[in-house]
Amino acid sequence: MSGTKLYKNIVNIGGVLIVGLLLAIFITLFLNSYPSIREYKFNFFTSKIWDPVFEKFGALPFIIGTLLTSFISLVISIPFSLSVSLFVSEYYENAFFSRIFETLIDLLAGIPSVIYGLWGFFYACILYTCIGGAYERNNHYKGF
Repeated sequence: MSGTKLYKNIVNIGGVLIVGLLLAIFITLFLNSYPSIREYKFNFFTSKIWDPVFEKFGALPFIIGTLLTSFISLVISIPFSLSVSLFVSEYYENAFFSRIFETLIDLLAGIPSVIYGLWGFFYACILYTCIGGAYERNNHYKGF
């Protein structure tokens, strides 16, 4: 068997295994969630109520919140990323700053986005505590 044929067979087997694994995950998720699908039907996706006491659940606010935050992040990130990529690749192609920016972008790409989110969350909490604490100290006796 030649090397090309062996490589093609290994890649085909890998592709079949990946599709089989995805199918197994989908089937497992469906079978484990079938009792809730049978009881709540499509109302789970269209209802706004989340009341565990009366066992009424709806995911519409969570779905809309996820889509909205994803859209806002795209609106913020696309112009910034396009401008940086044009700057690095077109205007300063062989300049000193281009190498620095490429290195920094590669370093940023190597860090998972969850780390950036946690970093932003912790600094936002600190900022909120500082600003909120100053507001509460200054307006404590003014009826606020």
